Amino acid sequence: SDVYKRQYQRRVHGEIKNNTSPLHDEFISQRLGLVPLESSRVDQFVYRKECQKCSSGCDECSVRFRLQLRNHGEETVNVTSRHLEQILSDRPENADIKPVKYRSVLNEEAGIVITKLGKNQEIDLECTAVKGIGQQHTKWSPSCVSNFAHVPDIAIKETVMAKLNREEKLEFVNSCPTRVYNFNTRQQSVEIAQPNKCMFCDECVKKGQEILLRHDDLRNESLVKIGSKPNQFVFSIETNGSLRPEEIVINSIRVLRNKIAVVRNELENSTVLSNR
Repeated sequence: SDVYKRQYQRRVHGEIKNNTSPLHDEFISQRLGLVPLESSRVDQFVYRKECQKCSSGCDECSVRFRLQLRNHGEETVNVTSRHLEQILSDRPENADIKPVKYRSVLNEEAGIVITKLGKNQEIDLECTAVKGIGQQHTKWSPSCVSNFAHVPDIAIKETVMAKLNREEKLEFVNSCPTRVYNFNTRQQSVEIAQPNKCMFCDECVKKGQEILLRHDDLRNESLVKIGSKPNQFVFSIETNGSLRPEEIVINSIRVLRNKIAVVRNELENSTVLSNR
């Protein structure tokens, strides 16, 4: 989709004062540019190119950070996004713009690794966070994965299912790779237990046809019908933490509506001019 997905993201402007880490300055800059920042207040900032207050960065269009660390020990030290400290500005509300918090597989708070420092190695830099859109660069896109799926509409023909024996019903239930169906041992019936897990593979349909071919009186019947519910789908968004999923959806819809309004106004204006 071309819907603009807006968020803050870091852009380094060559302000690396000292870097004796294993990575060159260009690598450090690139890795800093991919660190997501909490961006719920992004609409309260203007784009750098549209800022009327400055030409090189101010509190209205950017936020500055400092990263300064030296390894005085023997062990290797990880330099992470947790070491980024915001340079205080005249807008106290900007303090909540900070790197997204991440947790390790051990459920421990861990930042994004930028580089590593050996004994007596040091890194000292300042960087600026500016507002941008995913159309310019993917680093400004707050979503990692966005997809949608149809809502399954599953219908079992109970009159046909009732004529099958226990083994055939179990065979039908086990044909589904995602375990959509369940066999009720008490009522000796097949139930639709997890319809949303259906992936439209039609394995149950094929198995049903195979089972019915064993019965002369059921050859022309169907055991199950798989379809999708009209005008319904499941929309899933995985974010990088800069914006919440609901913020991405709401803001994207708002931006899309604004773009449609611009197109409609242009069409109306062109129609008026052509009628003159």
